[in-house]
Amino acid sequence: HYEDIVRGYQYQKGDYVILVDEDFKRANVKKTKSIEIVDFVDEHEIDPIYYEKPYYLEPAKGADKAYVLLRESLKKSKKVGIAHFVLHNREHMAVIKPHD
Repeated sequence: HYEDIVRGYQYQKGDYVILVDEDFKRANVKKTKSIEIVDFVDEHEIDPIYYEKPYYLEPAKGADKAYVLLRESLKKSKKVGIAHFVLHNREHMAVIKPHD
């Protein structure tokens, strides 16, 4: 019967985590045009092996002042931003740093 079927993920041989509808709802990312910065760290704290593909940021209409403030703050503090964003319906992590 359909109601007897469960969805799960095998995390090691013979051991499974059972997933319910609520898990899938929480995992569903909402597409926005924003980038959420969650932390600031020294660039050397991030191993370059994790870098995949560079993207260039530019401010959305009306966000010029906030963009310049972020860029100048990153330069002065010599930090990079750790951010989350949604691209192609998948959430990604990114490093944000000024580029001259």
